[in-house]
Amino acid sequence: DYGRWTLDLFNLMEFDCFVIGNHEFDWGIEEILKYHDGIKENGEANFPLLAANVFYKGTDTMLENTVPYVVLDKGDKKVGVIGTIGYRLESTIITYNIEDYEFGKPQDSIKKYAPKLRNLGCDVIISVSHDSGNTANSYISSLKNEEKVDLILNAHDHVIKIDSSNGIPVLEAGSDGRAIGSVLFKFDINGKIIDKKLDNISSDPLLNVKNEEIDLMINQYKNLLDEEFGKSIISPSYYINKNELSTWIGKLMAIATSSSLGFQNSGGTREGLYAYQPIDGYKIFDILPFDNVVVTLELSGANLVSFLSSYGTDTYYAGIDVGQISSQAIYKIATNDYIYYKYSTLQKYGQNVKIHDDLVLRDLMKEELELQSQYEEYFSLNNQIRTTNVNALLSFLNVNVANGFVYYS
Repeated sequence: DYGRWTLDLFNLMEFDCFVIGNHEFDWGIEEILKYHDGIKENGEANFPLLAANVFYKGTDTMLENTVPYVVLDKGDKKVGVIGTIGYRLESTIITYNIEDYEFGKPQDSIKKYAPKLRNLGCDVIISVSHDSGNTANSYISSLKNEEKVDLILNAHDHVIKIDSSNGIPVLEAGSDGRAIGSVLFKFDINGKIIDKKLDNISSDPLLNVKNEEIDLMINQYKNLLDEEFGKSIISPSYYINKNELSTWIGKLMAIATSSSLGFQNSGGTREGLYAYQPIDGYKIFDILPFDNVVVTLELSGANLVSFLSSYGTDTYYAGIDVGQISSQAIYKIATNDYIYYKYSTLQKYGQNVKIHDDLVLRDLMKEELELQSQYEEYFSLNNQIRTTNVNALLSFLNVNVANGFVYYS
C-alpha cells in the first residue's frame, strides 16, 4: 500500500519522467516496474520510467516497462531527456535484489541515444543520472557534435551543487524537496542555445507552502497509519547523531542475539535524534527505512581482523581495536543482511550463519524503545538494553564499545 500511495502522489505531481535509482531496487525492482504493466488494478504511472543503462545481467536487454529517453514538448521547443543510473551502484543495493541485473556506463548510453534525439529534432538534450557524477560527468561533458548534451542533472549524494564540466552546466538540487534546481535556456532566432542560467532555490518561502490537494491526500494516508505509527514511545534528553545511534543499534543487535560483536553500516542509519524529539513509529522508519533483518555468524579472530582491516574503516564509522581480538578464538557476530550479502568474506568464512527473518531491525528498535519506556523517563545511549536479560549476561561478560561497534571479550 505504501508504494501505491507514493505512486498516487507522483501522478498528482505530474512528473514528466522518473529516472530509476538504487533505492528503487530495495524491495525488488518489480515493485516499480508493475506501474507500467498495463494492469490498472495494481496502479499505473502517468509518466515514463527511464533506465537507459539498466540491463538484465549478461545482456544488453533493458528492463521491461522502461525506456531509455523521453522527448518533451515545452512550448515550441523539444527537450530530450536520457535517464541513467550510476555505474557500479550495484554495490549500494542488497545483493539478492540486484543479482539478476547490471548497470552499464552512463556515458555509453549518452553516446548511443543523444544522436537519436538530435535526429528527432530535440533543441535541448539533458542527461539525468541517479549518480554523484564524479566520474561520468567529465566524460559526458566532453562529448561533441551529435553526441553532445546541453545540461547534466545528478542526484544521489543529497547535495546542492551548481558546477560546470567542460563548459556544460551541472546541477544537483539536494534532497527531500529542500531545494529546487532551475535552468533557464536562452535561444537565438535560429534556435541555437546562446545562454544558460542555473539556480538552486533553497530559501524561497514557496518551498514551505503546502499544496492543498497533496496535503489532503497525505493526511488521508496519515490517518490510516496513525494508530500504528503515530504514538510517541519515548524521547531522548539530548542530541544523538547518526554515528552514535549506529553504535547503539550495533549494541542492540549483539545483545539481542547473544553475539560478541554487533555492527551497523553508516548508510543503514539515515537520521539521528534531536533532544526531546518524540520517537514514534514514523521516526523509526526515518532512521531505519529499509527492511533489513539481523544476520548472525561465527568468524575466527583471524578472519574477523582481516575483514575489519579491509572494510571496517570504509564501511563503518571506524574499525574495531583489532589488537583485542585473539586470532585463534571464534567470535559470534551480528550485523544486518545488507552487510552480510555485500561482503563475500562473511559468506566465505562465516560459519553457523543464521538469517533472522523474525528480527527486522526496525521492529527490534521499536520493541526495545517500548521496553525502555517502561523503566526510563528518557531514551539514552547508556540505558540498559532490555531486549534480553542483560543483567545475567553482563555478570560474566566485560562489555566494550568502540566507534560504531560493540563487542564482548
